[in-house]
Amino acid sequence: QRVIVYPNYVNAGRTVAEGRRVPRVPGAEDPTAPEIYDCIVNGLKLPAELENKAYPREALLRGRVRVALRGPDGKPLNPAVTSRSKLLREIAALLPRHPARVNRPKQPAGGAAAAAAAAAAAVGSSASGSKQQVSAKKGGGKKKR
Repeated sequence: QRVIVYPNYVNAGRTVAEGRRVPRVPGAEDPTAPEIYDCIVNGLKLPAELENKAYPREALLRGRVRVALRGPDGKPLNPAVTSRSKLLREIAALLPRHPARVNRPKQPAGGAAAAAAAAAAAVGSSASGSKQQVSAKKGGGKKKR
């Protein structure tokens, strides 16, 4: 028996309506298909294939993993993973510890707030400049004969 795993199934940033199939708590934000593949092959020791296919609900999200849960005799290849739901929960538990996620550079704590304030200041200054330009144009235009 082989099952398909799309990244949205274990994405903590998605809602159930958007395709998430596990609780938010063990999941990770925006996992990729290669990260999921690594967790399955290296962490769970299950045979898997990485495929360049699109998620049906979101055509721009590429990548899925096809996983074999049972052998030809029908017995589970990993006794801890006997169903699709257990597989998804195990993947969600392994994703936060994936090397690509652990070694990611972290943004400074005030980085997002400072960037938002700078963007607001830039928008405010350009808005006042455009008002001055508009007022300078008033009264101009075609002359009536």
